[in-house]
Amino acid sequence: MHYVPERSTGLFSEYTDAETERKKFKQAVFAFEVKTACYFNSVKALADKKTADVFSGYNAIVNDPVLEESVFNEIDYGKSAAAAVELSFNRICEKLKLAESPLIQSRISDFLDIKNSLISIINNDTNPVEPASGSVVVAKELFPSDISFLQSCNVAAAVAERGGYTSHSAILLRALGIPAVFGVCNALKAIKKGDMLLVNGEKGEVVINPEKAQIVCSCSAKNTGTYPENVKLLANISSAKEVTDALNCGAEGIGLFRSEYLFLNRAYPPSEEEQIYEYSAIAKAFGEKETVLRTLDIGGDKSVSYLPDNERGIRLCLNNPEIFKAQLRAMLCAAALGNVKILLPFVTKTEELERAKMLINECCTELEKEKRAFRRVPVGVMIETPSAVFISDLLAENADFFSVGTNDLFSLVMAMERSLITGTEMYESVFRAVRIINENANKNGIPVTVCGEAAENPFIMQKICEIGINTFSHNPIAVKKIKAG
Repeated sequence: MHYVPERSTGLFSEYTDAETERKKFKQAVFAFEVKTACYFNSVKALADKKTADVFSGYNAIVNDPVLEESVFNEIDYGKSAAAAVELSFNRICEKLKLAESPLIQSRISDFLDIKNSLISIINNDTNPVEPASGSVVVAKELFPSDISFLQSCNVAAAVAERGGYTSHSAILLRALGIPAVFGVCNALKAIKKGDMLLVNGEKGEVVINPEKAQIVCSCSAKNTGTYPENVKLLANISSAKEVTDALNCGAEGIGLFRSEYLFLNRAYPPSEEEQIYEYSAIAKAFGEKETVLRTLDIGGDKSVSYLPDNERGIRLCLNNPEIFKAQLRAMLCAAALGNVKILLPFVTKTEELERAKMLINECCTELEKEKRAFRRVPVGVMIETPSAVFISDLLAENADFFSVGTNDLFSLVMAMERSLITGTEMYESVFRAVRIINENANKNGIPVTVCGEAAENPFIMQKICEIGINTFSHNPIAVKKIKAG
């Protein structure tokens, strides 16, 4: 067993002069970028790009000019580089706590991770004690950067008092094949040095000294059960490069292609031709098997410089018709090569679905006049907000299919950070929402797919199957795991 101490950021070196402190910060940012790039490459090689992309987001944060300005202002007021980082990130976290969106609130742990890492670099405290190979790590909280470090040490499992099944850290651990249980109250007090631990990540159980059968359960300890049988499994991917992973895991199609990754980390949106190339590669690879392409879902925890960051999903698309139409045209052209469906994200009003379908028809008319190869496709709605649940009867009248986005829906229904959603006792309202969605879809004869990390849990999958939905879309690693039983 190996304890991970909480990172201390309260001790700072004394202030020297503004120029020196600014230089310390800039050097820390550079060192952080190098370390994060190593994490990204390591996780990408062992898991996939989507899982590793959390670290791409980290580098975007430390290079934000607003952050740099805040740190430099604190330095000008006589704060050391480390103290300036502490104050600047604490202000950001306080603002995030006030956000109405639980998804945005869930980013707080990422900002704390970055803050702690920068301060450690500035204080030259960058050599944590390595756990012994095969040990179980026990911590108050585990951050994504901790996970990448622990993976290199070949730890056997991890236990943490804070966090939940859908936190970035939990997702990283699952992708890397490391059993973990989060939300274990008083784990640091209950587990003593030298104890033998049995960690069951699927059941959410930690057994202390198994022969004594003393069980410490996390909030998710009731999430027991095996994966349901006779379910249709589709894959979630973020680029055409991941098609091979989706095919190799045995996915029966693409249930969610996150097109926003084509738009990130660039100064301008991708061209129509660039998008046609990407979407066509996916559609062609899966042929007659369905390929669900989600339209741009920038916003929330993802943003770009050339689009406003105060809107999200379909609302953002409708308010930027030139970019939206280029994407729709590309998807329609790709449909000529496969069984493509278009999925509209974050729909909260029937008007949004109607306007989007009008634009799609407009694009079809244009492509016909241009004598381009294309195909009219089914148009679906992603149900991921309580408002969409409440009007799902109306949306079902005009949509061709539903996709339930469990990550956002669970978080918004429960009004909780997604990382804290762990216990079966809190799923009653969520399952009721899923039941309403399915009933309204059935009345109108349209299919329903459930996707997202939250629905990878065998307990949740089983409950959703009992409601009457048996099509799920997960990342390729989860698909392979579920198929293996």
